[in-house]
Amino acid sequence: MPTNWQSKEVIDRLMAAVIASFDNKINYTRIARLYGDSVNYDAIKNFMRIPKKIALQLKAEDESRSVSSPAKPRTKKGGDASLTKGAVQTGRVTKKKAAAPNIKSEVVVKGPEDDMTVHSGSGGEELHEYM
Repeated sequence: MPTNWQSKEVIDRLMAAVIASFDNKINYTRIARLYGDSVNYDAIKNFMRIPKKIALQLKAEDESRSVSSPAKPRTKKGGDASLTKGAVQTGRVTKKKAAAPNIKSEVVVKGPEDDMTVHSGSGGEELHEYM
């Protein structure tokens, strides 16, 4: 089921999860300074009461679970990317080099009938004259 990110409860729970991930340590003074002049320490601390309370509940639920396994990030369907041929190992995307085209070299032999002289015309056009 998709999450409704506009819901106040969802936002409070997300903020609580973030707070819980930092072991409920919040620097209210720094948050107030980063947020700007419109809020102060007391306003931030008052606002964070509900998310901090939820954070304590989330941590208690997490500790009470029998198997404590972290959530795994979603992967593409079709298997592990590290097992596929040509998978990115360094974190950088690289392009495969194309094979060099098979070019046949030709030797051009000019005879006396192939000599040509180029002259410039009065309008800048080139006039070709064969000798």
